[in-house]
Parts: sequence; C-alpha cells; structure tokens
Amino acid sequence: MKQAKTRCRVLLLAVVAFSVTISGCSTGDIERPNIVLITIDTLRADRLGAYGYDRNLTPNLDQLASGSVVFERAVSTAGTTWPAHASMLTGLYPRYHGLRRNGLELADDVPLVTELLAESGYSTGSFVSFRAMHFRGRLDRGFQVASDRNMIADDEAPIRSGDETISMTIDWLQGQSAADSPIFLWVHLFEPHGPYDLTDYSRQWIEETGYDGFLADGASNDELHNRIQDIVSSPENVAAMNALYDGEIKLADSLVGRVLDQLEADDRLENSIVIVASDHGQGLGENGNMGHGATLREDVIHIPLIIRDFRAQGGHRVSETVSAVDFAPTIAEAALGLNLPGVQGRSLLPYLKSAADETEEREVFAEVELRPDLDEAPKWYDADATALYADDLKFVMQHGETEVFDPGRRPSAETRLESPGVNQAFIAYLKSQRTDFLAGEIKPKEVELTDREIEVLKSLGYIQ
Repeated sequence: MKQAKTRCRVLLLAVVAFSVTISGCSTGDIERPNIVLITIDTLRADRLGAYGYDRNLTPNLDQLASGSVVFERAVSTAGTTWPAHASMLTGLYPRYHGLRRNGLELADDVPLVTELLAESGYSTGSFVSFRAMHFRGRLDRGFQVASDRNMIADDEAPIRSGDETISMTIDWLQGQSAADSPIFLWVHLFEPHGPYDLTDYSRQWIEETGYDGFLADGASNDELHNRIQDIVSSPENVAAMNALYDGEIKLADSLVGRVLDQLEADDRLENSIVIVASDHGQGLGENGNMGHGATLREDVIHIPLIIRDFRAQGGHRVSETVSAVDFAPTIAEAALGLNLPGVQGRSLLPYLKSAADETEEREVFAEVELRPDLDEAPKWYDADATALYADDLKFVMQHGETEVFDPGRRPSAETRLESPGVNQAFIAYLKSQRTDFLAGEIKPKEVELTDREIEVLKSLGYIQ
C-alpha cells in the first residue's frame, strides 16, 4: 500500500512539473481549438435520441450528435457528482485523486487539466449549478473566471438553476468575443437531478394520462428518498417518475442549445471541440431500482458521451468501452497536441480521426463513493466494491465475490450471467488488476462542513 501511494504521488508530481514546463513553451505552431465541456448531471444515455430514445426530448443534443463521435459504451468512474467530475478534469480514478465523495476537497497536489490550459494561454471559464463543487471541492482551480469562488451565504440557493448558469455562461462568452486566445469552457447543469419540479413536458403528460398520484405536483427530495417503495411498486408512479425526469432533460437540452447558439454567434463554433457528457445516470424505478450514489448498477454508471470537432466533417459511433478518466488526456491532446503524463485515462482523439476501433484493449474501472456514514449500516455497502469492464463484459467485485454481467447497450438492459463461461485464468488476472487498483488509494482531504452544507448533502441523498 505504501509503495502504491508513493507511485501515485510521483505520477502527480510529474503532471505538476509538466504543466510548469509547458507554460514556457511556444504553441504558435499548434492549431489550438476552443474546448467546450458541457456536463449534464444525472443524465442517462438512453434518454437521448442519439442513443435510441423516441420521445424527441433532446433536439439540440441530437443535432450535435449527428456530426459527432458518439460513444455507445462510456462509463463513469463513480455514481456521484464530485468524484466523477474530478475524474474528468484530472484523468484519475476517485481513489487516486482523493475526492471520493461529495463534500471532500481536492488536494492541492492533484493537478487539473484546466491549470495546464490556463498556463498555456487559454482563457478559462467555469459555470456550475452545484455551486459547492467550486468553493468546497476546489474544482475551480485553473479557471480564471469561476461562478462560485466563495462560500455561499445561508440564504443563497446551493443549487443554481440552469437558466441562471447559462446566463452567466453567455455573459462570459460575450466578454471573450474580441479576445484572440482560445477558450476552455466548462458548463454544468443540474436539471435531471432531483428534486423534480413540474415542467411543460411533465404537465402535459399528467394532463394526457390523467395521473393523480402523489407525484402529480413533482417529486421532492423527501419523496425521492423516503417513498422509494411507493414509487417502484406502482407502474403508474414509475411512469410519472420517468415523465418528471424526461421533462427536466428536455429543459436541459434547450439550455445546451443556448450555449451552442452563442458560440456560433461569436464565430467560435467552427473552431471548437464540444464534449457533452453526464457524470452518472439514475435509477428510475425499473427493476425496483431508484437513485444513484454508492452503486455500480449500469443505469448509474453508463453515461452519454458525444464529442463534436467542428473543424472536421462527419461523425460515427464507437462501441469500445471508454471512461470519464479519458476526458483530461483528450482535452490536453486536442488543445496542445500533448500526451498528458501520470494519468490513468487515454486520449480519445484517435476515435475522432477514424471510425475504426484501433486502440489497444484495456480494463476500465468504476468504483463506489466513499460513505463512512454507511460503514455500520447496510450489509450491501462495500467501500472497495469495484466494476471492471473487459472483453465486452462487466465484472463486479465486492464482498469477496465476483459477478459477471452483460452490460448491454442500454442502462436498463444489464443482465447478470449465471453461467458466463469466462476462463478462470482471466478472472484471476482481473482480480490481480483490482488488487493493484485498490492499493493506489490516497488519503482524502477532509474538510469541516458547515451545518448548512451537511443539510444540503442530506437533502440530496449523499449522506444520511
């Protein structure tokens, strides 16, 4: 364990040294595109038309996807907001960057790709709806302009509306319109995450179906966490839950459209690479599953990933499994033509250049969030529970057992294989890979949360 931690620190120091070095290098001979990362919290891949949904919720995202590389098997590193986003920006799995749950702080010696871009001449801005990701999680590092540097007051909303987040984003973009430097922009929307207010879409669904159950006025956090059985035991309530969720996705799609329209109005879109993804998915009552968090279910771990390089023509689909840890090395190579050292992901740029899956096979990991409040509670919780994706299968290792799943192409299609027919030598190899993976954990950076912050995390279901 000690050697693994030392190895991890060496890798992290290598990234820091690399970012200092590159800040003094000339990048004039590299075409530097604008990089736009849009993350939509709790968005399931199977809710987009580009992934087969037939309810036309996401016209803007589907139009974007039509000329993009669409990754059919993208997976998150964890089913929780802060750990997953930290993986996107560091290229490291949660136990390696240390931000293993919401409410922790990213350590100063864990570098973000944002810092590299800022030091290399990019104008960087970040506007997030889950405001504490900035001032508490410290995912604002490297952004010259960030929506939430300071702790919010008790009378301020901890979650910003998407409309407000996008208005701030557009104001910043308009301020960049005359600048010569390329931009790196991160926008985070929270709409598909509970609680769920009524939207035009869900109101219309309720009117057309005549639904009159307890979700007819929306779903509060209390109902989402304390009335799960009432939801999953009723097909009508499950349908209502899905309608509420779909309405929030339709709203989020319209907000994404506003960002793309502004980039086009500023003549930036044609020299941009736009990445749209989710941090994790959501259980919506199918098979009795609700919510997200400390779980490795496919409805939570499978995420949408769309990458559009507006400098290139055409798009295609990729069937190989890729991970949120691939975002940072992809951004570094796309922006600066550089291989990012010391990360656990790999650049996805080869997929943007070719429809063929030509990259070397590898194992992709996912893990559960760190939940000290569950250590003495449910028997199902295992802080070292791990999913490994290999050979088109998903191996879930927890409580000393290994289960094999066919993850399917849709989050709700995951199937446990009773007789997987997998070579035992391969299982032994994967177990050894997991042992090495678990050995690299770094100690999380604990912070003292205010009573208000604890209340917010409890209301969202992240702590008990």
